[in-house]
Amino acid sequence: MKTARKICSAIVTAAFVVIIASPLLVLAVRGAVEPYGQKDFTAFPAPESLRASSSGAFDQLASALLERSWLKRSAISIRNTVLLKVVRQYDHNNIATGRDGWIYWKGDWFEGKCQERYNVELAVSRMDAMIDVAGASGIEMYFTIAPDKSTVYPEFLDPHFEKYWACKQQSADLLRSTIRAKAPRIVDHLSALQEAKGRSNGTDLYRKTDTHWSYFGAAIAFRQLLVAIFPDGNGVRPPVLAGKMAQNPTDLETRMLLVGNGEPESEIDTPAEIEALSSFKQVDQAVSTVILHDSFYNKVIGLTQPFRHAVEYFMDLSDPQGITNAVLASQRLIVSRVERAVVDSVLIGPLSWSSTLGQALVARDELAARECRDFAPATGEPKLQAMVVGASGFLATAPDPQMIATVPVSDSSRTTPCVRLQLTLNSPDVFEIFFSPHGGEDGAFVAGRSIQLPLGAGDHAIALVLPNYLAGRSIRIDPGDSGQQTIMRDVQFGWHWSEATP
Repeated sequence: MKTARKICSAIVTAAFVVIIASPLLVLAVRGAVEPYGQKDFTAFPAPESLRASSSGAFDQLASALLERSWLKRSAISIRNTVLLKVVRQYDHNNIATGRDGWIYWKGDWFEGKCQERYNVELAVSRMDAMIDVAGASGIEMYFTIAPDKSTVYPEFLDPHFEKYWACKQQSADLLRSTIRAKAPRIVDHLSALQEAKGRSNGTDLYRKTDTHWSYFGAAIAFRQLLVAIFPDGNGVRPPVLAGKMAQNPTDLETRMLLVGNGEPESEIDTPAEIEALSSFKQVDQAVSTVILHDSFYNKVIGLTQPFRHAVEYFMDLSDPQGITNAVLASQRLIVSRVERAVVDSVLIGPLSWSSTLGQALVARDELAARECRDFAPATGEPKLQAMVVGASGFLATAPDPQMIATVPVSDSSRTTPCVRLQLTLNSPDVFEIFFSPHGGEDGAFVAGRSIQLPLGAGDHAIALVLPNYLAGRSIRIDPGDSGQQTIMRDVQFGWHWSEATP
């Protein structure tokens, strides 16, 4: 009897050891898996923390080993396969199933909340102001928006998850109505995709189990941009399908959920596509084109082919110095962002004035302003708020100081207005010049329609080329929000001369 107990105990102990050690055994035999689920593996703890038995060190080691094991990866794959293919409902890892095999990224839906009107209007106004600032320094700039999949294909959303996507349509409508009213120059790819969807021959514009558009959808969207850039061109023929399917991995099902080996996708006839896009080179007037984009434009076949010389940068893995140098030397700038990321990117992300892109646009404008001349003080008395005129210039007396001045008009059509001034800040602040709108009431300043320069404490000499349409209209100069002993002086307007006014 005792022998039987010992044998049973040994079996239980051995089973326990096998269960505990199996991840290590599999790791030793098969090696570590690649990172999956768009998440980084837990880092291994430092040897010193293990020797000292620091709190949580061994738990961290266990997590690091288990995550790299094929056992955990296989278990995740089996669980997700059952939920997707058998249960047909999935609501984990920021992913939710839709109807008829469609899968959606919940990041499209802003955690079930509606986007705030103020933030949307601020972001759209800022994008339009950036286009104006770029134009003032000689850059032909285009912002493009790749729609979210749930905006183009809302009919496949699952009502079970309405709590997540209920406000998506309202947010999408708000963004587009704001673009139409405040920034119609923004290229929104939704219109082209909806038109293509309406005449679809069965080719999906987005992939069912991926966040991105298909190669065909990308080709449709890119043609819309080319029409905006080359309005006098002869157009480009529709994308030609190769007549075969490719089994490509998808980011949601294959890479995030570890299910299956991809989804069939209609292939584009690549040689025909390159030939069609390359035909624009002969009419391209820009010596240099810079394309700053996210993963959506990665799907565009022949992205740089229509241009005489083009370089591209991926927004989320950017090269700050490379982007800055490219913008300083460019004649055309294309910036593309997916719909769900537009507002946050412009307010606090890679499309804000404090970002690499924003600072490069300011540097390009300052570079152009070196050629401005014939400066003279502004005519007429400026309107002041929280500022007084003193012996040393205009002195801020309270927070949010402002000066409203009228930009002069030149007798020559070959000139663009410039402004320059001296500024002394007691503490770091943001210098800002607000622009009157293109149409409507002069002096109707709104948040976002401005250029911003983050500045440190001390003396600053500021010189900028202003958008050409501001001649004869008002600008509002905000030297800094804090207003702590801020002094502004020698405010003057001059002219930038060119053969062709931007």
